[in-house]
Amino acid sequence: FYGTTEYGGANNQGTVFRLTTNGMLTTLVSFNLANGAQPNAALVQGADGNFYGTTSSGGANYDGTVFKMTTNGTLTTLHSFHYTDGESPDAALVQGADGNLYGTTADGGTNAVGTVFKITTDGTLASLVSFGGTNGSYPEAALVQGADGNFYGTTSSGGTNGDGTVFRITTNGALTTLVSFDETNGSYPDAALVQGADGNFYGTTSDGGTNGDGTVFKITTNGTLTTLYCFDYSDGYYPNGLVLGADGNFYGTTQYGGTFFNGAGSQTAIGTIFQMTTNGTLTTLRNFEGAN
Repeated sequence: FYGTTEYGGANNQGTVFRLTTNGMLTTLVSFNLANGAQPNAALVQGADGNFYGTTSSGGANYDGTVFKMTTNGTLTTLHSFHYTDGESPDAALVQGADGNLYGTTADGGTNAVGTVFKITTDGTLASLVSFGGTNGSYPEAALVQGADGNFYGTTSSGGTNGDGTVFRITTNGALTTLVSFDETNGSYPDAALVQGADGNFYGTTSDGGTNGDGTVFKITTNGTLTTLYCFDYSDGYYPNGLVLGADGNFYGTTQYGGTFFNGAGSQTAIGTIFQMTTNGTLTTLRNFEGAN
């Protein structure tokens, strides 16, 4: 397995590591600011076998980088952002069917509220969209390529009501805002979408909904939104995205909320794991207890 740490390493600027299934850890890269700093997203393995990722800071202009790394830890900085073309790439990249890598920056760009970019595996970057507020602001999550070849993503704020958006973007940068959240149907979607077997996209908002504790939603490729579930704190608060299981259900975590009573009878609310069917039936699988 390959992953990143946001801090630590020889220079306390973060690392890339390799971990065997029996727990043997190898630090492959210690970032040094000049070649990047604070990588806080997952890696993606390209069709060429190399790994690609982002650092949210550092690089030539201290605005973050895109990098390539071989399995033995040889690092190549493909691009150093310079605010005008993006800043703080906080999310993982995705390799498109065309072989290019696609990603988001949470800040920077023409209007200083984030971008969507495309980059080749040899480091040629093209800014596809600079968000402008009304069409979204501050995309914090990775994109997903739909079966139709378009990319789908979220912005954590902005849109008509300032509560975030779901968008579709073509490989040449034509952006369509599919939904502007309005608090009642969710707010602050800061996690990636996942496409279900039915062709619809599923996601979470970390806030908003009937109880203000976040939602799970379904959205069609033409933008019809269905709120599947509104959390109510006792079953979770601040959901962090979904993954599609082999059984056809979705699984996710909430960062806060849930109900656990300790031995003294006092209640804590420190997160949950849940299962969600495609029709919105939620089952809390686990309430975290601190010790676990």
